[in-house]
Amino acid sequence: MVVENLFELMGRQHGVVSVGIARAMGLTWRRQRALIEMGLLTSPARGVLCARAAPTTWRRRVALGVYAAGDGVVSHGAAARLHHLKGFESYGWVDVLYRGGVRPGCSDDVITHFTRADPAPETRIIDGLPSLSLGATLALLPTVAGPAAVGLALDDLFERGADVVALCTVVERWAVRGRPGPARMLALLEAGLASRSVSVGRARPEFDTLVR
Repeated sequence: MVVENLFELMGRQHGVVSVGIARAMGLTWRRQRALIEMGLLTSPARGVLCARAAPTTWRRRVALGVYAAGDGVVSHGAAARLHHLKGFESYGWVDVLYRGGVRPGCSDDVITHFTRADPAPETRIIDGLPSLSLGATLALLPTVAGPAAVGLALDDLFERGADVVALCTVVERWAVRGRPGPARMLALLEAGLASRSVSVGRARPEFDTLVR
């Protein structure tokens, strides 16, 4: 049952699981070694197990980056793709945000970002992957995307009727000294709201819970 449960979980996570989670589920080192020798599992990065039969997709690459350190979170442009932001449909990089002090053993195509803050309050599960919420994704997006790409994504959000006032509230929480992305994004969001005669000051606390 341990192996069956493990592969069931990996199926929901694009064929990837951290060794820590596998151990918590009861997979011993000896059993892990046997599954690797049988060709059912691989260990492409430190602390990560992958089902050999899992197709090589962008989301699988993202999962490998996330679980390489055990507690990574999809962020920046990669999170924008998971949130289906216009202009990021073909974003091919893997952005992962880690807590400061973590040293993940990632492949070369993973762009590692670090934060002293705890991203857990703004973490959502999207398509089986832990990702920053939409508001937190927007806060960091200007550091990896140019004005044109960011502007296209925001125009699409306004057209889709997103609760931009609530998004501003989340972006403001990420605005700290030395982090330029949130300030740039907040200016863009406020400009969009101003053109629609909506004030950021009208945001209500309960809006925070609506941002996903």
